Amino acid sequence: MEEKTTVPPQAKPTQPESEGAVPAKDKPRGATPAVKEVVKTADASATEVKVRETERSLDYAIKDGSAYSVMAGVGDTYLAPFAIALGASSTHIGLLASIPQLLASVTQPLAGRLACSIPSRKNLVLNAVMLHALTWPAILAIPLVLPAFKVEALIILAAAYAVFGSIATPAWSSWMADLVPEEKRGEYFGKRNEIIGAVLLAATVVGGLVLGFSQQYDLLLGFAVLFAIACIARLASRHYLGRMAEPTTQEYKRVRVSLREYLSKRNPMKTFSVFVTLMSFSVGVAGPFFVVYMLRDLHFDYFTYTLLIATAIVTKFITNPYWGKLTDKFGTRKVLRVTGVLVSINSLLWLASSDVRYLVFVQAFSGFAWAGFELAAFNYIISTSEREKTASFVANHNRLNGLGVFAGTALGAALATAAETTSIPIIPGLLAVFFISGVMRLAVAAYFLPRLRENRLALDVNEREFFWKATAVYPTQGVMRELQNGWNLGLKGVNLSVDAVAYGTRKGREKMHLLEESLAELAKHESARREEAQKPAKKV
Repeated sequence: MEEKTTVPPQAKPTQPESEGAVPAKDKPRGATPAVKEVVKTADASATEVKVRETERSLDYAIKDGSAYSVMAGVGDTYLAPFAIALGASSTHIGLLASIPQLLASVTQPLAGRLACSIPSRKNLVLNAVMLHALTWPAILAIPLVLPAFKVEALIILAAAYAVFGSIATPAWSSWMADLVPEEKRGEYFGKRNEIIGAVLLAATVVGGLVLGFSQQYDLLLGFAVLFAIACIARLASRHYLGRMAEPTTQEYKRVRVSLREYLSKRNPMKTFSVFVTLMSFSVGVAGPFFVVYMLRDLHFDYFTYTLLIATAIVTKFITNPYWGKLTDKFGTRKVLRVTGVLVSINSLLWLASSDVRYLVFVQAFSGFAWAGFELAAFNYIISTSEREKTASFVANHNRLNGLGVFAGTALGAALATAAETTSIPIIPGLLAVFFISGVMRLAVAAYFLPRLRENRLALDVNEREFFWKATAVYPTQGVMRELQNGWNLGLKGVNLSVDAVAYGTRKGREKMHLLEESLAELAKHESARREEAQKPAKKV
């Protein structure tokens, strides 16, 4: 308990009164209008400065996310393909996905404690991001330094990479919750996700092209180029984070919440976190093995693999603002209920066909569903938690979520290994794993989605009606509106072109008329000059 010290009245410093000054006891108690105006102006100026500082910080946050997306596009996206290039088996892929998640979730209590106890969340994030960036050179050196234990070393470094990233997450989430006004979060994060999604798409495509061309010469050299770019991009992300302002937390004190308190009945986040944890567990059963299925079982080249990955990213990029507006208008709960169903059936769609054109559709559907689910889930976390508990809530939520991913991936690895050695005629190989994952997702969604509660004021609308409108009516209206706008723009362009042609023709005729008049005048002058020349000279 902190002791408060008070200064006795007689010990307080006093300023000597200047000659002719009015004694303090004789001064009027109320401030003069001039003083009030000065104070009001000063407060307005301070508020304006704070608003500009916040706006600049939010712009830097978008640049930070863009740099992070470059790293994710050329780095995270190709970690599993890198492992396959090093000779990893399905079990190795499962460990590569599960062990980093386990260690990241184990470190979440420490991350939450640090975010609540360290005075500057910004310094904590910057230090963690620096370590995060420096992991890439170590991964880059694996084939040269540890050729006999390449896959094992990759798993260890991927775990360190996940831990450094997870340490920064609670502090960063609390930091952003203080920067972004609650009523603008859906719109802002929708815009931010749209921009970083475009950058992620570009980075992923570039990465695929690099690997596609390097596959003909030296594939590991291509990975080296990508991971070097990932390191530089993360350092750029750290630069932009350093330019952001950190709001003071003097008006509240960050409170640490234990996992037991977090899972108590009084916590409105409990049901949501359990839902996301079990959904992550179900998704983790199949998640890491789509890469194996595409590259090993279907024998796709890196160009085709990049096409499918990019399709999901493009769809996320396009639909993020759409889901952001729905979240702000109708609330996170309704969006979660819609997208929770969509992400549940996503893995089942892979069973229908292995044709590339069909899988492009599946990936587009996946991007549409996950864009809304991830945006609504993030907004639900920071909107439900009180400001002083945001960092601790995020840490506990990520801890449970990481454990769910680890357990699901471990189960998926066991199922994938069994599927490779057991012949299942109806659903062969990894498709059986995808089927099990889809059934588990549907069961989790059916139980938990009706039990989620809305955490903010939102428009009341029928759930089934909203599901139909969010998945079919609104997107169709948006497409039709865009087509109508395109048609109107095209007609406007045609009209402008016709007007421009008519105007050009009219101007051309006018110029031709002026030219004819000029030529006629010139011919007249030339004729007069010749007539004058033919006259006999006068004798003097």
